[in-house]
Amino acid sequence: MSSLGNFAKKYAGTYFESSCFETPQFKAFAASFKRALKKDAKESAFEVVDFSKGHFELDGFLRHKETGRYVYFSIDDVRFFKDEWKDKVLYRLAKDEKDFTGEWHHYAPLMELLKAADELVWRDRHRKEATA
Repeated sequence: MSSLGNFAKKYAGTYFESSCFETPQFKAFAASFKRALKKDAKESAFEVVDFSKGHFELDGFLRHKETGRYVYFSIDDVRFFKDEWKDKVLYRLAKDEKDFTGEWHHYAPLMELLKAADELVWRDRHRKEATA
């Protein structure tokens, strides 16, 4: 199983305590996610170029190693909608690692994020080549 798969299995069903401050629980969750993502990215078509931890949410940018295209990903507030963080991760193409508005939103389970993002990059490339 992938590192992201192990991460998702470890935290599935977790109830996240709500607070107006960062909790040790969420801090550990975010650090574990970042490690798993970086490890799986090394074995995929991507590298992690930016990672941010917000108030109970996570986001960042991946760069496709072959095409140089960027993909933004976002995990909404983990305190709500039990396990949505692992079942519905937002991802979309971005023009660079600062593009927070980008293109169409797509969603994938966490375990399929890197594969789905790779497919999106190639579909976009083929679409652009076909219209050129």
